[in-house]
Amino acid sequence: MTRTSLIITFLTAGATPLWAQAAAPANPAVSAVRGMSEAMANNILKSAEQMPEEKFSYRPTPEVRSFGEIVGHVAGPRT
Repeated sequence: MTRTSLIITFLTAGATPLWAQAAAPANPAVSAVRGMSEAMANNILKSAEQMPEEKFSYRPTPEVRSFGEIVGHVAGPRT
């Protein structure tokens, strides 16, 4: 087997799982929730960009998180 045909064989075999994944339809419920989550996170990010830094400690009532705490929560680890 020539080097070229060996490379082609390995590339074809390696790409097969990618074709199989692309063929699987996405779960519409998961897609909808992911889209809503991204939209909400985007809105909060835009709010954080417009909020002056000295106002990040704003808390409407003592029982709720401050604006900065909410932004930190939303910006937390993503999976």
